Amino acid sequence: MNANSIGDPVPCSPRKLSNAGRPLTILAEEQQETIRFHMHSLLAERIYPSVAKVLIRIRSTDADFPVQSSTTLWRWMRKIGFKYQRTSKVKVPLDTLTFMAARARYFASLDELRSTGPKIFWYDETWANQNEEKRFVWTDRMTGKG
Repeated sequence: MNANSIGDPVPCSPRKLSNAGRPLTILAEEQQETIRFHMHSLLAERIYPSVAKVLIRIRSTDADFPVQSSTTLWRWMRKIGFKYQRTSKVKVPLDTLTFMAARARYFASLDELRSTGPKIFWYDETWANQNEEKRFVWTDRMTGKG
């Protein structure tokens, strides 16, 4: 039985364990940077970064890394500043240089096609990649990128 702040006994469930017996996983700053590095490298390679993929990459480079489970990695990713959120809430800056350059290339190629005279056929492909779209993604809380 436990005691609360007043001093009255508070019953505890006999099935509830206070600790599973494992010590807490404490990561040094260098190990936290390893998680950040692998997360950002997956983003740079345009691979959808799941906790499992990040853990596989970390374990392949460092077999003695203290994080062994995806749940512990998930907790540490949240502690060091990553956030798992809906894609509808992720801000996509449409005025960045990459988007402006892509639009410029698109309209330049359209103008070139129109000037040479071939017929342009448009059709709807919104269904084509329907199951590839992710509803939740990991983002960096500091930069908002994900």
